[in-house]
Parts: sequence; C-alpha cells; structure tokens
Amino acid sequence: MTRSQQIALGVLIFVSIWLASGIFRFGSDDGAQKKEKLLTRVKVERSIAKDHTVYLLSRGFSEADRSVDIRAEVSGRVNDIMAEEGDIVKEGQVLLKISLRDKQAKMDEAQAMLRQKKLEYNAAKKLNEKNFRSDTALAFSLAELNEAEAHVAAIQREIDDTTITAPFSGTLESRGVEIGTFADVGDVLCNIVDLDPILAIVNVSELEVQQLKVGQRARVRFTQGEEREGDVTFISRKADENTRSFRVEISVDNKDYKLGDGLSLEVGIPVSNTRAHEISPAILTLDTEGRIGVKAIDKEDKVQFFQVKVVNSSSDTIWITGIPNEVNLIVTGQEFVTQQQKVTPVMETQNALPY
Repeated sequence: MTRSQQIALGVLIFVSIWLASGIFRFGSDDGAQKKEKLLTRVKVERSIAKDHTVYLLSRGFSEADRSVDIRAEVSGRVNDIMAEEGDIVKEGQVLLKISLRDKQAKMDEAQAMLRQKKLEYNAAKKLNEKNFRSDTALAFSLAELNEAEAHVAAIQREIDDTTITAPFSGTLESRGVEIGTFADVGDVLCNIVDLDPILAIVNVSELEVQQLKVGQRARVRFTQGEEREGDVTFISRKADENTRSFRVEISVDNKDYKLGDGLSLEVGIPVSNTRAHEISPAILTLDTEGRIGVKAIDKEDKVQFFQVKVVNSSSDTIWITGIPNEVNLIVTGQEFVTQQQKVTPVMETQNALPY
C-alpha cells in the first residue's frame, strides 16, 4: 500500500468515526427534545391569600317603608286638586278637596240649635237653683245641650273630611280621581308611599339567619348600579311556609328619592373574616370525583388538586379557601392535566414562586 493510499485510508477512518459519533450525539439530543415536548405546557400564576371579609349574599327587592290608600270618608264631587302624581308631599299637605254641598248650611242650622239649647239650659239651671225647676227637668235640658254639641261636632268632622291631606311625608304615587269625579264613601282617592327610608328585602335560609342580628351594617347594590349602605332593622322569626326562608329587612337612606319600590338588588352582610384567595372563576375545575377545586404545581412541577370552598363571589372574581397561603395556580391548561402529572410551567407573571 502506497503512502497516499495509507493517508486516504486514515482520513476515511477518521471521517467514519466522526460521523458515527455525531449520529449518536444528535440522536441523544433529539430524544431529550422529544421527551421535553411530551410534557404539557401550562400557564401558572402566583396567588397569595389576603384578609377577606366574608359576606352573606342574597338577592331581593326594594319596598316602600309605608304605603297607604287614602279613601273618601264623605261622599261628594271633587272640586279641587292640589297635588299631581309623582309629587313629593309633606305630612298634612292638602292633596284635594271634596265639595261641601249642603254641609255648611247644616252647620249653620246646628250651631243655631246649639245656641238655643245653651240658653234653655242656663235658664233651667237658674230656675232649679230657686227651686222653680226640678232636677229632672234640668237633667233633660243638659242632655239636649250635649246632643246639640255632638251634632255640631259630627258636622264639623264631615266638613274636615272634605279636605284630603297627606297622612305622612312621601310621594303621591297615584290618584284615582279628577276634578268633577263623584267620590262615594270608601272610594280610593289616591295612594301615598313613603320611600325614605327604602327597605331592601331579602329571604335567607335557616342556617344563614343564625348569623344575622338587628343593627348589623349591610351593603346594598341595586341593578341600575346604585350602591348604598343600610342597617338590618327586622329579622323574621317565622319561616315562610312555602320556601322555609326568613324575611330580612335592611333600612336604606333615600332622602334624594332616587330609589323606587320594587327594584331588584343584592345585599351583602358581613358575617366573618378569613384568609382567602381572589381568583377568576374560569380556573375552577373538577376532579375525578366531581369535587370543585383548582390545580397548582409543586416544587417538582407536578400537578396538585385542591378542593376549595367559595366564600364570596362577584361578577368577575371569586374568593376561595382550602389552598396554601402561597401557591402557583394553573390558570391555563388545567383541564388537560391530571393529578401528579409532570408539566412544563410557563409563569404568567414575574411574581410566581421560584420553584
């Protein structure tokens, strides 16, 4: 074998060894990459428990503090109207008037009769003192005087009843008569509602009612966005026969009369304090036994399931307990991984726990 042939053979052997070593090395890296690709990638976010006030939440409706139908106590035609529907009225304010008809004439006649009976009684009294009139005659004269006084008082009440006034301050919600309408005794003339304060009415279960007491401060959120605070003023001690729930009333200031009767609302009454996590309800999941919870990763990047308890909720977040004070929660991909499965975590924020 010539020298050139020996050199060529040496180069061939070197190249063959180099290629072989490269194949083995690349094959090993490729296997590691494939193994890495087999691990499911999940997004992880650090969650730290915070002090949280637990509220008893319940939905209900608003109700006027008072509402009364004002009815006619005398018959007659309505001849004057001083307040319109929707007006805010004060206690004692005149709302409308009913015609006196012949009531004033009857009053003049009754007063004249009363004056006569007073004169007759005074005369009988003087005669009795001089023994010219018996005690029986004096008593009869006194009875006639009392009857005349009662008759005047009765007619005066009828006259007073022709003027309809507001029994309390509130809103003239409705009026069923117009000028010229004939009202009979007992007919509804108008309706007055007292909207200050307004009552927030909710019904709670027999377990929830044990956490409440009169005087507790409550938060009330109305469907139109108005939020106010009030005090628990009434807790029923008798459950509703149909729902087995208890009526609770919260008195809410409404001096501006912005809040009306029959509005939908949500009441939150603070009942305790705890440490809880604020999360999006979207990350909740179920385990194989159907228990509600969340999934997190441990120090070895393995999936852990925690059964949780929802202590409060709003439109976009919920507060939960049942997990460690600090934890890396899986916020995306939780439905595609199982308990103890090793995953590749992708930190959602820079504040994720360093493991």
